Amino acid sequence: LVAPMAFLPVVQEYGLNIELDRYMVTRVLNDMTDWIHARALPLNISINLSASSICSLQTVEFVRSELRRTGEAAANITIEITENAVMENVEISRSVIQGLSDMGIKIAIDDFGTGYSSMGYLLKYPTDILKIDKEFINGVSASSTLQHVASSMIRLGKSLNMLVVAEGVETKEDAQFLKSQGCDILQGFYFSKPVSKDEFDGQMEKLGVSNAKSMLF
Repeated sequence: LVAPMAFLPVVQEYGLNIELDRYMVTRVLNDMTDWIHARALPLNISINLSASSICSLQTVEFVRSELRRTGEAAANITIEITENAVMENVEISRSVIQGLSDMGIKIAIDDFGTGYSSMGYLLKYPTDILKIDKEFINGVSASSTLQHVASSMIRLGKSLNMLVVAEGVETKEDAQFLKSQGCDILQGFYFSKPVSKDEFDGQMEKLGVSNAKSMLF
């Protein structure tokens, strides 16, 4: 295995960001065809896109064509973008994000709190999901400062009618606190570390479809 921090700088150096993003979109949609249709799992899949793709007008048509090719529903897809990504070219990124949203794809702001964190950008873009960065989540149950910050972010997202996700949940105590504050979705090592597709397939088979549904939602 090669860690992302090792290969992503090389990808960026050689200008392969868009090619990598397109490979991931194609691979994910192919896998979804297996999971949703063959295994009857009602999955919602998130895909991270780089700033290069968010600032490329061709991204919208590529994603549309891949959805058409696989027959997957846009409503089952979430595109995750970082605050910093939209800053590279504000006008084009707004057009791309709006185009993806118009297809029915959900838009998530990833790692919220570590970038520009401007209320103005949350209002300008069609954002459905706010993902609070793990920097404000890890150890939140033991820190009054983090509790105030996390609670404020949760209230902010909900006041804008967004689904709020907490990243980097690693302990039961942190999970309990975030649930008490009304956070919609929790993700992190407390639930599972990242696994390969084969491992994920195995977990779903062991759980069975009905139990998998309750876990995934």
